[in-house]
Amino acid sequence: MDIHDLLRTSENLTGLSSKCHFNSFAVVWKIGGFCRLDRAEPTNHVHFHNCWEGHIVLDGYGFLKDENGTHPLTPGSLLVTAPRIQHELLIQDGQSLSLLWFMFDIQPEETADREKGSESRMITRFLENHQAVNQNSTEVLSYLSFINEYTDRTGRTDSWIIRIVQEMLLFFLEKLSCSPAVDQKPENKPEKVFRKIHKLISSDMGRKYSVPELAEACGMSPRSLQYLFRRTLKITLTEYIAEIKANHAARALLRGVRVQHAGEIIGIPDPAQFSRFFKKFFGTPPVKYRQRSLEHLNFFSTTFEETGYRKFV
Repeated sequence: MDIHDLLRTSENLTGLSSKCHFNSFAVVWKIGGFCRLDRAEPTNHVHFHNCWEGHIVLDGYGFLKDENGTHPLTPGSLLVTAPRIQHELLIQDGQSLSLLWFMFDIQPEETADREKGSESRMITRFLENHQAVNQNSTEVLSYLSFINEYTDRTGRTDSWIIRIVQEMLLFFLEKLSCSPAVDQKPENKPEKVFRKIHKLISSDMGRKYSVPELAEACGMSPRSLQYLFRRTLKITLTEYIAEIKANHAARALLRGVRVQHAGEIIGIPDPAQFSRFFKKFFGTPPVKYRQRSLEHLNFFSTTFEETGYRKFV
């Protein structure tokens, strides 16, 4: 199946969407269509989505860049980026990169029994621990080849095509899933992980920790650590660290520390940047916050500051 046939298949699938139920989960998906990067447009620029984004490399060579590093891409590669994770696709050495991209969202089915269904167990493994790229998945192109032959023969896109795309999506998730065993240690219970990270950040507020660095300290993979925060606290690890630093800066201001020095303490020496950062959390610039300190003393949670565990409903 050459690139022209793959392009034709992508065009036939563009805009196709459905919702599939797998006992414990419902998966909503939509095919975005064909994407091509070349010398004229070598990157799709740094961006993020509020849902999962998947790609299948149809042809060419390039890279996926995310907060965990740079991942090489080859024909047949599968790649996925989690919600709200910044990433970028780039070509390699002036070549081109052709992809089929799609979006999906995984929603829990509240009344389902999570122990039933191989698909549900596989999706659970994917959510708990997955890799960004799998380069050894050229067999995924067989799904696209079948779709191409079917649409050529029948001239339509119907429920059979949706069924095949559904199977292709399950194959996609399975290939990107990792064994979760490394992250099932007792010491990796959420509250212990939160305390450990809170202690690390608090020990050197001016330092910029990377996600892989914190994950290694917790004995987890970077993606498992990020998933733990999104699942449990409903925020990203980056947002959690920012909250710790914002609270620390606020306490410094209440002790009479100058605004610029408070920013320097948490690694933001530029006053304007610190003011924007601070206002994002407290709704007011740091100078006004200190002036109205008595109104805000109840903002801080002793439990959060002592344990690093955000209280939530």
